[in-house]
Amino acid sequence: MSGQSLHILLVEDSLAEARFLQEILKGTLLGHCCLVHVTRLQDAFLKLEEHTFHVILLDLTLPDSHGRSSATRCLRLSGETARQW
Repeated sequence: MSGQSLHILLVEDSLAEARFLQEILKGTLLGHCCLVHVTRLQDAFLKLEEHTFHVILLDLTLPDSHGRSSATRCLRLSGETARQW
């Protein structure tokens, strides 16, 4: 991804786990990452309507959703992200 930012949507309700993942990403060779963090699936849906992301990291045990249905709903709304991968 030379010269471009990798846009990542992180859907994770645990702030500690979100911070941990941010630290891991800082130590990678991915270059500059633009990480958008939300704690609820509904907030992720709003972000997906506003922006296109290269990667979506989704916690499957969220306060407003649980299990594979979260991923299915997220993929339906991700549009461009789902088609690229």
